[in-house]
Amino acid sequence: MCVSTVIQNSTYLANSTNFSQIQTINVIIPNDPLYLTIIAILISFFSVVVGFTTLLIQNYHNRLSVRPLGNIELHDTNSEISIAICNNGLGPMIIKSIETVDKQGTKKDHPADWIPWNELTAEHFFKSFKEKDNIRNGMNEVIFQYNFESESGSPKEQRMKEERKLIRNILKDLTIRIRYSNIYRNEQTKIIQSLEGFGKN
Repeated sequence: MCVSTVIQNSTYLANSTNFSQIQTINVIIPNDPLYLTIIAILISFFSVVVGFTTLLIQNYHNRLSVRPLGNIELHDTNSEISIAICNNGLGPMIIKSIETVDKQGTKKDHPADWIPWNELTAEHFFKSFKEKDNIRNGMNEVIFQYNFESESGSPKEQRMKEERKLIRNILKDLTIRIRYSNIYRNEQTKIIQSLEGFGKN
């Protein structure tokens, strides 16, 4: 009898508890179609917001993953003077324009535009970029180069020294500005660098 009574009481308590929980749920979430519709709309809205935010974050990450990072490298030795654009970023560097400015504010497109060609005999090379030209990540592109080759003690050696001095004196007073973009055509921070390093030798 005692065991049966305990089981019946336990069953009654369990049923009472479940009934109370059902009542509590019904109080919290009324069985009202309009209320349920509003809840469904809110859930859908927040799902759209979360999805859109995730898409924006992914898009931002994708752009960072192909972001170029440009800088200028200057080389100045007794046998060579050169200027190179380097891409140390993660994606292609698309050159938009190259501009050089002297201390008086005079502007020209390319470092080579400042050199008096008729006064020089050294072997030279320069490249003018056009829009859509690009530099792959981890690569560099020489845009200006002069090579000086002469035998020591020869008459030509003195001429080469004079030409090196002339070119260095011209370049050291210039500042180069380079505009470039990533593959999405978003313009990046402009490179602005003085070429005064050529005046140290």
